[in-house]
Amino acid sequence: MNIDTSAQALGAFSVAQQVSANNVANVNTEGFRSSRVDFETTAEGGVAVADIRRSSEPGPLASTTKLETDAGRTEAVPAYVQGSNTDIAREMVGMGVNEAAFNANASAVRAWDQMTGNLLDMVV
Repeated sequence: MNIDTSAQALGAFSVAQQVSANNVANVNTEGFRSSRVDFETTAEGGVAVADIRRSSEPGPLASTTKLETDAGRTEAVPAYVQGSNTDIAREMVGMGVNEAAFNANASAVRAWDQMTGNLLDMVV
């Protein structure tokens, strides 16, 4: 059992969780583009972050009012702005997957720690 792969995976899934949290936090930010994490398999058989990509998909158009001033007169004019392209359902599912993968690797690290401690107790 190689503990390094589990420890490295903890870092990768932490980054993925942070990216998802940022997407959710900016769901109401005009023009925000969500990001996603791409993973890669390491030479040791573990997982690592390969890339963090920003989506190029446009967000939905939302109506708003814009104040325009003309000849000393201020008027509210309807306008449209592009909203965030964050998909809450996809983010929540992704966060659940990240949590499960993180917990599995944390359990492996705990098992390694316990096994190593028991081995040292037997040697001493």
